[in-house]
Amino acid sequence: MNITQLKESLPFLIQSGLVPNIIGKHGIGKSSVVAQYAKENGYTFHPFFLGQMSDNGDLLGLPEFNRDDNGKATSVSFVHPSKLPKKARSILFFDELNRASKELLQAIFQLALEGTLHDYTLPEDSAIIMAMNPATDDYSVLDFADKAFADRFVHINLDPTHEEFHEYMNVKYTNSPISDFLRQQTK
Repeated sequence: MNITQLKESLPFLIQSGLVPNIIGKHGIGKSSVVAQYAKENGYTFHPFFLGQMSDNGDLLGLPEFNRDDNGKATSVSFVHPSKLPKKARSILFFDELNRASKELLQAIFQLALEGTLHDYTLPEDSAIIMAMNPATDDYSVLDFADKAFADRFVHINLDPTHEEFHEYMNVKYTNSPISDFLRQQTK
């Protein structure tokens, strides 16, 4: 699927409650496409780079004791990270999915499948989109052979066209000699 096709399919995936997992090489625009889509469609964009998170506490937040009038701890709630969206029409973007720890993946599965994570609920009209690099010798990533993972998400292999890249370059860098040079270097 190329970038244009991905952007055209995202509204249908989001509306149906399906969670896309975009698979592709580094630097081809996986994050940029989702950020552009969010901006163009009135969503706020909340990226999480899972390769930089050490455990599910980085997503879940820190525990805090709730106390009664006598100071006795009665329950625990979580102080959620400020990056978790609080407003409707948000996109949580989990990048580097196959670089996350197994514990963090369990938290992401719950959030992606149920829209909740302990006492946090994904805001109304919000979506989760994930991305990862392919499991090849070129990347140090986890190989997902887990059937539960494979069955629960819509896996999309992203392969942008050369022309899409040049259109992007022309918009971002008007009259750029680098863009002109790269247009001539198809490889």
